[in-house]
Amino acid sequence: MAKARGVLLPAYVAADESASMGPYHHARAETTVQVATRREFAFVALPSADIGTAIAEFFHALTAGLVASGRAMAQGDPQLVVNRPEQFRLAIDEV
Repeated sequence: MAKARGVLLPAYVAADESASMGPYHHARAETTVQVATRREFAFVALPSADIGTAIAEFFHALTAGLVASGRAMAQGDPQLVVNRPEQFRLAIDEV
């Protein structure tokens, strides 16, 4: 088994811009990009997204990516798999 030298896990950040969160709906893509570990890990919910469904999709994508990354590492091909959740867009597309 290959010796692991470290694992980079994504710090997924999701922001809701759909106005469904009352006073918190002003989440900005720039802030989301700054907080995420990498720009490609920063997602914002589509304005038309149902927040409950979007959260479920977000965690489904996160879980699938972590499982795929773990499988890749177990096979000796360490790679980080990041899946864009349904009802989200990359925050960098807004910056």
